[in-house]
Amino acid sequence: MRLVMFFIFFYLAGCGIGLNLPKHDSRFNSILNQFQQDAAFFGKNADTSKISVAFGNPRKEYELLGVIKLTKDLGNVDAICLMVPKDSNEIGKTFYRSMYGRHAGDRIIIVDQSFQRKTAEEIEILVYHELGHCALNLPHKEDQVIMSSVSNGTVLGIYRYFYLREMFLNNKNYPLFIYPLEAKDLDDNDNLELVYQVDYYSFGKRLKNELYFDHNKEKFLFLDDVVESSL
Repeated sequence: MRLVMFFIFFYLAGCGIGLNLPKHDSRFNSILNQFQQDAAFFGKNADTSKISVAFGNPRKEYELLGVIKLTKDLGNVDAICLMVPKDSNEIGKTFYRSMYGRHAGDRIIIVDQSFQRKTAEEIEILVYHELGHCALNLPHKEDQVIMSSVSNGTVLGIYRYFYLREMFLNNKNYPLFIYPLEAKDLDDNDNLELVYQVDYYSFGKRLKNELYFDHNKEKFLFLDDVVESSL
């Protein structure tokens, strides 16, 4: 009888019964791709192709058939990286394969539903934080901006390059000021070196950021363009 019950349990688990997780939201694809590109820019390998992201309830305790706990109560959090162990919990892996098909992975980020009313920049930095856990296995670091466990409303903004460098390389050197730069100043200016640039669409906004260094004046300059879009 126990053997029969075991096979029934394993069958139900393999069919993905007993755990209701939100499915991957394709609106997060651009953030996943950009994170992978940013990681590569700083020499890090962060494969996001096996990570799913969705809006849901990150404070819920997710269990498989009411027996196998996949999360624990983390308190008042805005998002969570749900990780299914690769070796010790094959039943959990079977669930993910059946739930997410060829896009299945061992990890899913669940973002609180309230963030659907947030800006693209606020969503981005929250997902980047969770990707630090999910893709790079980074712990919380209270002396960093992105990986801090406490969110103070900061977005990447004009310090994007430096926040990312801090996250990926643990380099905490910041310039005291970043000066504005107009597009016309780029013409025939050999003193300017492009340090970093990003240009992608996320949740209806175009996030465009370019950082330059002026070798003559020895200062960083910032060319920014965040434009509303229907894409």
